[in-house]
Amino acid sequence: MRKKLLSIIVLLSLTVTCAWADAVTDALKTNLGKIVAIADLLGENTQNAKALIANSAATQEDLQNEILSLSGKTTTKANEVLGLAESFFERFDPETYAILEPSFSTTKNIVNNSSDIDEITTAIQALAAQVLDKGKTAMGKVDTYIRKMENETINTDLDKFQAAIAANNLNDAMAALRDLKSHVKDAGMSYLTQVQALIEEGEAAGNDVSGVEEAKGDAVNAALYYQLGSATVIDLGEALLNLIKAVDAYEAANPEVPTGINGITAEQMDNIYNLNGQRVQKAQKGLYIINGKKVLVK
Repeated sequence: MRKKLLSIIVLLSLTVTCAWADAVTDALKTNLGKIVAIADLLGENTQNAKALIANSAATQEDLQNEILSLSGKTTTKANEVLGLAESFFERFDPETYAILEPSFSTTKNIVNNSSDIDEITTAIQALAAQVLDKGKTAMGKVDTYIRKMENETINTDLDKFQAAIAANNLNDAMAALRDLKSHVKDAGMSYLTQVQALIEEGEAAGNDVSGVEEAKGDAVNAALYYQLGSATVIDLGEALLNLIKAVDAYEAANPEVPTGINGITAEQMDNIYNLNGQRVQKAQKGLYIINGKKVLVK
């Protein structure tokens, strides 16, 4: 009888222990799931975390390690994404930035100092909704001008950003901005080549190109500092935007400025580049940089 009673006590103890262990494991999976929700929103890789959540044999140690790892990566990614979004609004839409600045400040403070997963999730999701909503208007102010560089790669990045904003997808929107960041230098250098041709044509025609020359000088300096790592893509983007506006104003003030040349002969087509700065063998219909000048081949 005594042995039987001891067996029952041991069995009950094991049951209680197992139940407690299961509760801890479930709690860890719940917390990991909350971090996954934030990480997915920010575009962080959550494949391993999701596999652990779905694994009935996942150990508490594995779950705890994944929580520490993913939360660290998510904090880093959150600061990166928030910084990129904040810089975009600050430089290109100051009015909207004034509205969003308190939210950026509060969210960054929570991300870096709070240990409450629910608080972090709520703050990031709320700010993401604001960024996506205000991003539609902000990008609209920039998009029209940037497209005047007539660069296919940049236009694709802008299209992706617009599509992501329309779909309320913060991850894709920030990915498009990151792509824009990596492509803007090459697009800018190609555009500077076009602008130099415009300046030379304007000088030859006796037009006042001082505004374009000044903006071009600022853009060249921004490109140099960007390459040296002492200027951000936002600095470069702002300089290019100002240059595009200067060119736009010059062309509006000088409607007689030719936009291209017809009847280009083969002998005149020694150095042909497309608007992405890539050398081509033959010019089809469209805009090209031929022997250093912007040419419209019809």
